[in-house]
Order: sequence, then structure tokens, then C-alpha cells
Amino acid sequence: MLSLYIAGATSTDASAATGWQFPAGLTNVVASSPTSGGGYPVPPGQRVPDAGTCRTGPFNANHSESWIAVKPGTEDLVGSSKFFFDKYSTFYMFYLGAHQMPHGTPSGNNQIQGYDCLSTGTQAMPPSWTDTTDPNLDFDTTGRVYQTMLPFNSFFDATKLHPDGEI
Repeated sequence: MLSLYIAGATSTDASAATGWQFPAGLTNVVASSPTSGGGYPVPPGQRVPDAGTCRTGPFNANHSESWIAVKPGTEDLVGSSKFFFDKYSTFYMFYLGAHQMPHGTPSGNNQIQGYDCLSTGTQAMPPSWTDTTDPNLDFDTTGRVYQTMLPFNSFFDATKLHPDGEI
């Protein structure tokens, strides 16, 4: 009996080593697309943006660190991810974006308003928000979506209004 058990365990281990078997009928679908919104561009020849230079620009460099919530009892999905501003994501400046997927079908994505430098309507110093924390969201028991965000300002210029990460 012991030898059969070991042979069975060895056989199971060998079949497990063959890799993942993708279930029939499932397809990988891209749920995001390039979008635009407010952000701070990095001027040519600089490595950081200038304060007070907010403009409309693309969020097409990188959407990462996604968070997905499923509305209980439905196939409705809501997602959030980091949206990196401008053509490259070489500088770690991002905002959060939302992804809508009613009935499991991607229908759009956009920058979350109110935490960016355009929808706030001012460039007065401090110039609205330059960054936000990582994405998270969930549905409550009545089907409403909530997200907790901590927006903050990263001043990378000579004013030293922010200790540049030395907190």
C-alpha cells in the first residue's frame, strides 16, 4: 500500500508540473485604453516637472497596480489603477483612473476627477494635487462603489516646500 501511495503521489506531482491548463471558453481581454487628463509634464532636459505647469495630456504610458471589485450578485466590475502621465512613465508621477466593465464588458476608462490639476480649477500654489496613493475600491451592501485616496503634493523644485521624500 505504501508503494502505491508513493507512485500515485509521484504521478500527481508530474501532472502538476505540466503547467496551467486554461479553462475552455475564457479569453484575455484588454480593459484599458489610452485616455487624457490633467498632469505635470517633465520639461525637456529636466528629470522632474515644474510646479504650476499643469496641462491636459495623455495617460498612455502605463496603467499598473490594478484593483478590481465585483458587484455582488452581478457580473459588473469596477477597476482602478495607476495612470502614469505623459508619454513615458520614467518619472514616478501618477493619478488614479477608473475602469468600467458593466456585465463583464470593458466600456471605458478615465482619470478620477477632483484629485487632478484640471478639475480642481486652480493653479494657485500649492497647485492642486500632483500624486495619489495606490488604488483600492469596493462595493458596499447596496451596490455603491467606494474608493479611499490620499492625494498629496510632491514639490520637486527649488522652493523646498516638500522634503522630497525625506519624511
